[in-house]
Amino acid sequence: TALHYCVEHSSPNCIRLLINFGGANPNVTDLSLLTPLHYCAIYNCEESLQELLDVHDLKVNAIDKNKRLPLHYAAATGNITILSTLADYDYEQVADIDGFSPLHYAVLRGHETAVRILLASEISLRCLTTSRITPVHLACICADSTCLKAILNALQTDSISTMINLPTKLEQFTPLHLASMIKNGSECIKILLHYDDVNVDAKDHLQRTPT
Repeated sequence: TALHYCVEHSSPNCIRLLINFGGANPNVTDLSLLTPLHYCAIYNCEESLQELLDVHDLKVNAIDKNKRLPLHYAAATGNITILSTLADYDYEQVADIDGFSPLHYAVLRGHETAVRILLASEISLRCLTTSRITPVHLACICADSTCLKAILNALQTDSISTMINLPTKLEQFTPLHLASMIKNGSECIKILLHYDDVNVDAKDHLQRTPT
């Protein structure tokens, strides 16, 4: 719609005119069920964001055809301003069609600051448990020791043992298995071995240990 184009091209004045005087629906969707707020997150439109948030009936928790929130896209792009703003809202669900949370996408893209913002938000614990492939698994797959350390440092002591030993659903790979498979996984291995509770003898679906 015209509103989507205004947002994509960062035209806050046009957004204001379309909504306030043209009666444009701020929650209108395109073919992929993306709202103007999704476009803000996808195209890093900070100026458009505030204009939309000023609309009283804006749906911050709208999901697209893949069940992704604007917050998912903000985490993927790593735009700190947009992510920080959207992370302050309440969300009924944070898992997309693949079971991935915004935190998963921040880790996949290696956005350390985005990871820390999400971990400090009220949805942080729910982000960790939306899928049997956790952000901890992804950090090890990506050999991202910085994101891995940030996640583990944010966890309560009694949750760390569970997260560092949790196997994936199909192959039963623990984070240590995954870090051991990656050429540059040595730093992640060091971080995991720092914890006494890590199970170095855990076996996958073929009865293989990380070593």
